[in-house]
Amino acid sequence: MRPAFTAAFVVYALSVLLFCVFGIFYLVRSQFMPYHQEAVGKPWHQLDSRLQALLIGLMRTAGGGLLATGVAIAILLLTPFRAGEPWAKYAIPVIGLVGAIPSLYATMMVRSRTQAHSPVAASAAGVGLLVLGFVLSLL
Repeated sequence: MRPAFTAAFVVYALSVLLFCVFGIFYLVRSQFMPYHQEAVGKPWHQLDSRLQALLIGLMRTAGGGLLATGVAIAILLLTPFRAGEPWAKYAIPVIGLVGAIPSLYATMMVRSRTQAHSPVAASAAGVGLLVLGFVLSLL
C-alpha cells in the first residue's frame, strides 16, 4: 500500500470515530448539552415539556445523521476503498461532507447568535479530516 493511501485510510478512520462518537452521544442523552443551556439561557428543568421533547427529537435526528454518516464511511473504507475502487475515493468525502457541513454551519450559527460555546472545533475537525483524507487519497 502507498503511504498516502494508508494515511488517507487512517484520517478517514478518525473521521468515522468522530462522527460515531458524537452521533451516539446525541442519541443517548436524556437532556440537552451544556452549550444548549447557554444558548437558551435556561436549565433543562425550566423548559416546557413540549420544548424538551422538540429539543430531544432534534438531538436524536442530528445524532442519527452523524452515526449514519460514520457507519456509511466505515463501510466504504473497509470494502471498496481498501480494494482500490476509484469511485470510493470520491464517495467517502461527498457522503461525509453532506453530514459534516450542516453540522459545522449549525454550530457556528448557534455560537454567533447566542455566544454559547457550541462544538465548532469538533465540527470543523470533521470537515478538515474529510478534506485531508480526500487530498491524501489522490496522491
